[in-house]
Amino acid sequence: MLTNYEYEVATTLVEALVEYGLTDHLAQYGEHGTENWFCEECMDQFGFSAFGGASKVCILHDDLPNWVIKVGYTEKVKLDYAKLEYENYCFAEEAGLGYYFPKTVYLGNFNGRPFYVQEMAECDENQVSSDWYERLRVCYERAGQEYDNDSLWCAIDCMDDDEKAYLCFHDPKLVDFLSDHRIGDLHEGNFGYIGGRMVIVDFSGWYN
Repeated sequence: MLTNYEYEVATTLVEALVEYGLTDHLAQYGEHGTENWFCEECMDQFGFSAFGGASKVCILHDDLPNWVIKVGYTEKVKLDYAKLEYENYCFAEEAGLGYYFPKTVYLGNFNGRPFYVQEMAECDENQVSSDWYERLRVCYERAGQEYDNDSLWCAIDCMDDDEKAYLCFHDPKLVDFLSDHRIGDLHEGNFGYIGGRMVIVDFSGWYN
């Protein structure tokens, strides 16, 4: 889990970002777009890197190598998806399914906005695609089903979120959990690896 030292480092980093004006940038999300709108400025000033998606921003710093800082956009999308992701992690832990997700911890409230830290995962979309291909190939061979390269990739392209989750983890309980909590959009970029195990790194769900 997050050590006391890591907590202090993360808190110091977020306080610096808030002092620099991160929360103001978040409030202007609709004007800045979704990709790297804060990245260049904060990298130059503090050595951060940052990238944003549709619902939250992820912030990295070399002083916190094992964790990602996450904060949600709330002005545009109305819901705090970073908070929803944290709550989903807590639900997963209670259900005995936390192993499939990076550890996610509430860091604190800064300038009226909650921040979270999430265990760092190695994200490589090409590796995820290769893993899907190999797992599906094994499934076809065990079933005695004929296949070729094109048919495997076509099958992967046609898989829905439930099928991807089952292909990756073979756990019906997890598939039900994802459905119950409206966790979808399971494309290659939303998976990663921690110590060689595959995990889902974006699991806030989508309610807008």
